[in-house]
Amino acid sequence: MLASLLGGLALGSWLQAGHGGPLREAAPVIESVGGVWLNALRMTVGPLVFALLVSAIAGVSDAMATGRLARRAVAWFGVLLLLAGTLAVLLSLGVLALWPVDPQAAAAFVDGAGRDGAGPVALTSIGDWLKSLVPANIVQAAADDAILALVVFATLFGFAARNCRPLSATR
Repeated sequence: MLASLLGGLALGSWLQAGHGGPLREAAPVIESVGGVWLNALRMTVGPLVFALLVSAIAGVSDAMATGRLARRAVAWFGVLLLLAGTLAVLLSLGVLALWPVDPQAAAAFVDGAGRDGAGPVALTSIGDWLKSLVPANIVQAAADDAILALVVFATLFGFAARNCRPLSATR
């Protein structure tokens, strides 16, 4: 996968430099195919996250085990996030030491970054953010790539499914 990524980077740089002739003219078509591929991958993330969370939570029969599982998951996420952040900082500093950035190029990049951008993002209140965690329409939230809202909904749905009794048990 890394070799493919590096190959695509090299090919894109070569095309950007003005080489490739017909391949350069086919770049928009190739980009469209890549966009379809990425959208197909993104389309599977929501249902997979939902199904995995619901089945994992609903499959745990003991409420205490669910709490222990949640604590372990949060601890692992925290440790791995800290490790990934530390590694990213160290690797970035190492790469910048080997390949320093020209100050004029950096200033030009910063000046040009805000030109075509969407501008500043509006701040929301804590209350609005909390309301967005449990969406009124889960299908719309999934369509909008609101993964955090999908995770919260799947977690709540999993707990509800765990506490449900089959109809045959109530008779």
